[in-house]
Amino acid sequence: MTNSPEQPAPQTRRRFFQFKLRTVLIVVTLVCVASVIYMRPILKQRADDAKWEAIRAKWGKLGAHMNFRSSASEVATLHLGGKRVNSIPPEIGDFTNLKILWLHDNKLTDLPPELGDLSNLTRLTLHNNQFTELPPEIWKLVNLTGLFLHRNRVTKLSADIGNFTKLTWFYLGDNQLTALPPEIGNLTNLWTLSLNGNSLTKLPPEIGSLTNLTTLQLNTNQLTDLPPEIGNLTDLTWMNLGDNPITDVDLEHLKPLKNLKQLELSGTSVTKEGVESLRKALSNCEILSDF
Repeated sequence: MTNSPEQPAPQTRRRFFQFKLRTVLIVVTLVCVASVIYMRPILKQRADDAKWEAIRAKWGKLGAHMNFRSSASEVATLHLGGKRVNSIPPEIGDFTNLKILWLHDNKLTDLPPELGDLSNLTRLTLHNNQFTELPPEIWKLVNLTGLFLHRNRVTKLSADIGNFTKLTWFYLGDNQLTALPPEIGNLTNLWTLSLNGNSLTKLPPEIGSLTNLTTLQLNTNQLTDLPPEIGNLTDLTWMNLGDNPITDVDLEHLKPLKNLKQLELSGTSVTKEGVESLRKALSNCEILSDF
């Protein structure tokens, strides 16, 4: 009689089946992991592209212009000046590498908190708006080198102004300021300071710390005297003190300013004798006066 082949034991067959099942599961898992690793950057890019298109569409409706980039974080300049808008979307915070932001000639009275996230911003134009005070978000922008706030309705400056130690241009003309905080003296990198067309009655002695100033506009205020420390500003080449009730006593403080090229004194209370004495002290300066 022929013997039939010996059949594997049930336990052996079970182990073999389990081995095959584990192998299949491992292969499927590896395939899934590989797919996720491969698709993750693709899906992220698609999501980023969709978000970017939404951002561009939203800002485009406001009439904004920006230097073309593939994502909000790559935009360096954003121009929304002269669009007559009265608010800025909170999505302004998406432009994390923004360097220059134009918001002038609008109807703005405040700014979104997200503006304070733009830590790389170096220039901000806010002139010709309706600000009565500087929005607190501004004080976080410590890398600003140019801040343009003229022709608003600002009545006072916070002590936080001293944060702007990198400023080189600061325009505050045609507002409603009556005083400057002592912290203005922290802005030692300033080249240009414009304060014309306010209601200032005096200047803090700390103004004398701004020794890099080359241009100082103080015309059309209510200055009755000048601090002696103004004589420290020996890099000044252009200064306007017109339309202030300063007197000959104040001219004495200007005599150390040997680099002045032009000085405006029209509309002041100085005398002809005082102006002539100053002309002798500043022989290279063109002094414009009522005499």
